[in-house]
Amino acid sequence: ICKNIPACSYALAKGGMRMMEKWMDRLDLPEEPAPGHTIVEVVGYQRVLIERHNGVIHYGHQEVCIRVPYGVIHICGCGLELKKMTLQQLIVCGCIECVKLERRQ
Repeated sequence: ICKNIPACSYALAKGGMRMMEKWMDRLDLPEEPAPGHTIVEVVGYQRVLIERHNGVIHYGHQEVCIRVPYGVIHICGCGLELKKMTLQQLIVCGCIECVKLERRQ
């Protein structure tokens, strides 16, 4: 944690961003998703969160299929429930066994 915030801001403005990017490449840290990309987050065996989806294709207690810009995401398991669904986000809960991406060609 940097206690000297103004010094950090100055260092980042003076080329420190390039150095930080090089270190991130060396550390092989995951990149942030690009704006507009779908985000799929699996939390343990009980929950899947999908942001920026295009709607539900199939909904059942053993499989939920969600349309995304680049294909279809299949969530398989048992006791699956659609806990939350908005235009931007949906949450599927239950006993998650498999999350599979079927890419559109």
